[in-house]
Amino acid sequence: MRDAHDQHISELIQRCRDRDDRAFAQVVAHFGPAVYHFILRMVKNRQIAEDVYQETWMRVYDHLDRYDDRGRFKSWLFQIANRLCLNQLRSLRSVFVPLAEIFEGVNGRPTALQMSSSSGLPDTEVEQREAMALVEKALQLMPVKQKQVFLLRIHAEMSFKEIAVTLGRPLNTVLTQMRAAFGHLHKKMSEQYNDL
Repeated sequence: MRDAHDQHISELIQRCRDRDDRAFAQVVAHFGPAVYHFILRMVKNRQIAEDVYQETWMRVYDHLDRYDDRGRFKSWLFQIANRLCLNQLRSLRSVFVPLAEIFEGVNGRPTALQMSSSSGLPDTEVEQREAMALVEKALQLMPVKQKQVFLLRIHAEMSFKEIAVTLGRPLNTVLTQMRAAFGHLHKKMSEQYNDL
């Protein structure tokens, strides 16, 4: 099934190279939500995220001739989005992320960070909000490289190999950064909730 999906994407990309706007709209519809959520969590501001999102798709459209079919399109796409995010972060050192944005699911699906009373974590609404605020603060304090890996894994649902290709890092480095990201989150949460 994965091969059929990849083949379909390859066919769409070829049609996009031939400037088929309908094919490009399908590619945007397919990858757009994950790209947007990744960008939003990196830049932490909806307006900036929308600008970076638009710039990402303009670059993709303008540079489809540079895409190498031997690699996965998703990785190439997220490389572009990641570079544009890093450029924004260099120019905007600190931006606030509204709490609700961190816990929005991709396409309405809950993220791994969303908490429910069955998760063993705080079950009252107030305690959940406090826990989410702690996670938000931990994400804001997380080193950029760890945050990139974490967001690509959780929100873009990429495999660790795809993340390594996307970020141009060795697989073991990506795995180490993911462990460090979870360690960072766990430490911040356990400081508040000693029983985690």
